[in-house]
Amino acid sequence: MPSPRIAAGDRTDYDIHALVQGILDLLSTCVEAAKEQVGEIAFISVASVGESGVLVHADSSYSEKSIFWYDNRGESYAQEAIASGYSSTLSRITGIPTHSNSALFKILWMRDHGANLKDATWLTMADFVAWFLSGELGQGRTLASRTSVYDIEQDCMSEEILSHYGLPKDLFAPLVESGSARDKILDAICQATGLPKGCQVCVSGHDHMSGAIACSLKAGSEALNSTGTSEGLLLLNEHPSLAESSMKRQITNGRYVEALLFTSYAFVPSVGLSFEWSLKSLGYVPDEYYRDVLVFATHAGTTMEFARLCDCITDGRGLKSNVSLKVIGPAARNPLWMQLKADLIDVPFIARDVTEAVARGAVVVAARKLGIDAELEFSTRRYEPDPERHALLEELFHREYIPFSNLIAEFESRSNA
Repeated sequence: MPSPRIAAGDRTDYDIHALVQGILDLLSTCVEAAKEQVGEIAFISVASVGESGVLVHADSSYSEKSIFWYDNRGESYAQEAIASGYSSTLSRITGIPTHSNSALFKILWMRDHGANLKDATWLTMADFVAWFLSGELGQGRTLASRTSVYDIEQDCMSEEILSHYGLPKDLFAPLVESGSARDKILDAICQATGLPKGCQVCVSGHDHMSGAIACSLKAGSEALNSTGTSEGLLLLNEHPSLAESSMKRQITNGRYVEALLFTSYAFVPSVGLSFEWSLKSLGYVPDEYYRDVLVFATHAGTTMEFARLCDCITDGRGLKSNVSLKVIGPAARNPLWMQLKADLIDVPFIARDVTEAVARGAVVVAARKLGIDAELEFSTRRYEPDPERHALLEELFHREYIPFSNLIAEFESRSNA
């Protein structure tokens, strides 16, 4: 189902009551589909964003709305942290760039606009769903690492940050490993859906990281290219990257769903939107879009922006020659886009056509933790870089694309001054 939302001007909230009812309806549908095999349903696993959440109170009441992950109501708090220099402390502790999307700034906005934090527990969306189904309060580490409150090296919620902002020390739930069973499903949920009483509830963690599990991402030799409206690049590391240069490049660190591994993540926010923009700006209808020059230009532009993303996350060193890129999302079904990326970046790109990669990855994370075998089946296609095309695209990239992009950035900077 689409995420139920309430929009009012430039503000967007999740409709929490509609969300939980929708989840109950979907679980009931799963039970109906399972028929006589319903008793074999061993667990439910949840993955979601870490930037949004719900306040749950001691009497089991909870917020009716939740600020949407991209809603920028926390902007003034983020800007204050930057202006005061406290953003350096936030980045050093959490490994996350200071941004209005973070849960921390949503919580501050809510507090200053009437939310009662006394006896409240903040649960990210996945943790909230798990609590609603099982009654168990917990916080997945991968989700905690997106809140701008989690101390990524000490593996705890930062007392320094909580104290600085005057937030309760017990505002966040205990940390839980990815995939671990929170508890068995509540009797009331069993009655409402028909799920078996022994069914466990698990949280795999953050969406991109669960998607990485779906395509069996290997640390050191592979990176994940997650495509859609935005386009992300995720690397697995043994340690977080907390150098000042990483913060300047807006690299987001996080805890991975597999213990002892960390992630580095950066993204381009408008890749899928670029295709929509080209249609609208030029006045084309979709059937008229597929003209050679226009199609190539849009694909080449998004490919070159991804090349800049690779330079950004590696501090200009580029991806190692022995690294391959695994791709999930719409680009995995687009041969032109895949081949252009392989040719320009000069590494193999492996298209993993995994339907609902995040949801399926969530299943695998929980299954492995519970000792259940779970393997995914999907089509794979490998795209090798062509040396001649690489030389042509790289020359175009440095001679035309980068200077042109820099001019646009300079123009926008002056326009906003």
